[in-house]
Amino acid sequence: MSNKTYKVWNINVQGTPCTVELKNNKIVINQDEGTKLNKLPSKNLLYGMHTEYFILVNGVGLSLYMGVTGGPLLVMNNINCATGEEYIYQKFPKWGYIFFVLHLANLMNGAIGGVFAFLGAYLTISIMENNRTKTPMKVLLNILALIAMWIATFVTAFVFLLIVQFFFA
Repeated sequence: MSNKTYKVWNINVQGTPCTVELKNNKIVINQDEGTKLNKLPSKNLLYGMHTEYFILVNGVGLSLYMGVTGGPLLVMNNINCATGEEYIYQKFPKWGYIFFVLHLANLMNGAIGGVFAFLGAYLTISIMENNRTKTPMKVLLNILALIAMWIATFVTAFVFLLIVQFFFA
């Protein structure tokens, strides 16, 4: 197993510079021995697709967000430690579930549909998590992603059918 650092944040906690590292599934603060993520207090978000880990550094609480999309995100006092911008966790909107279910309906189209169903569901989650995109644009992007995934399903199936007919007919 390598000792590779996945992410490093240099932060200032109550006037004291600190280094927080995500290394080998551990949180390492100021190069201590580290604490495994599964030993930290945590909360599952979005049906387990994201996890918020609670970290205490010099008496200040930090949150480490880990999810299926994007990289790890360290937040202190609602400020993203990497960018310095305000961070507010956005819950998955109720109307977003409609797009999620419509993508998963593509599972009815077999293995090819299944691939595009999960790709579309991943796109929906990615679009919903983007804090910089306004809601009307999120809806439009989800509609376009839904159309693209269904078209891709049928085009791929049609091409596959042509290939099968060409070689086995």
